[in-house]
Amino acid sequence: MRRENCKPPGIVELIALAVLCVATPDFAAEMYGLPISDTAKGWMAATGLRDGGLGVTAIALFLLDRPALRIFVPTLLVVPLGDAVVTLQFGGSAIGAATHCLGAVAILLLAIFAWLDSTLDRTSGKKSRTA
Repeated sequence: MRRENCKPPGIVELIALAVLCVATPDFAAEMYGLPISDTAKGWMAATGLRDGGLGVTAIALFLLDRPALRIFVPTLLVVPLGDAVVTLQFGGSAIGAATHCLGAVAILLLAIFAWLDSTLDRTSGKKSRTA
């Protein structure tokens, strides 16, 4: 497969998660390991919008500035780790928190692969900000 036709890994899944959280907050709250309540449903919708925004941002970077993914992807680690803490803090299950930790592992792997991908190197012909 040619590189131009590739999609950034995990983006479709992130946007699918966003749609799931907004469209079916009861199911999403259960997936997150949170007790289902009206408050949890509201937070699931907000989480879905957050994940959708992150997905759209990742697509924009993938299309317009791929090297920026080397910085963007590692910054996403705070999201699933924070979700795990919040899940436990508000009465969620350990299994629910563990799913967020697995998400963090997936993001960590994507970050490592982004740094190892030589096609994401900035061209040497551009002036650096320090020059």
